[in-house]
Amino acid sequence: MGGAGRAQFRSRSPRQGKPALPLDSREAPPSGAGQVRAAVYRLVRRIPSGFVLTYGEIAARIGKPGGARAVGHAMRVCPPDIPWHRVVNSRGEISPRAPQSGMVTQRIRLEHEGVAFRAGRIVMGRHRWRGEASRGQPARAGRRISLAQRPAGAASRPGS
Repeated sequence: MGGAGRAQFRSRSPRQGKPALPLDSREAPPSGAGQVRAAVYRLVRRIPSGFVLTYGEIAARIGKPGGARAVGHAMRVCPPDIPWHRVVNSRGEISPRAPQSGMVTQRIRLEHEGVAFRAGRIVMGRHRWRGEASRGQPARAGRRISLAQRPAGAASRPGS
């Protein structure tokens, strides 16, 4: 039974007969973490130039509130066509990583897209992507009232 039993065991191995897992995560069928990764990549691809999102905002938008770390893990292994530099931490800063050259590259890419920094942080009020409505519009597009739109009898200065 020595050799025959061993061969029989091997033929029943759950791994035998199945293809090896692909090394490239983009080829893996989406399941579990793969589904989260795919959702993260779909959203990050939509962030327009000059705008950013935080890890936590991405997690919330894909239906995984509290999943900022999962987003971080997905971004760590993202394919080259993902604009990874448009994802920042909750403070509007570039997250520390090794090697530090990635941090420098991220800042250069963001500055090239017109993203403003103040004291090492991104000016989030101006550059946070609010969705499709943000494209080409300032983040703080408020209603402005011209002199022609003021109600009749409204004075331009108090006490006039």
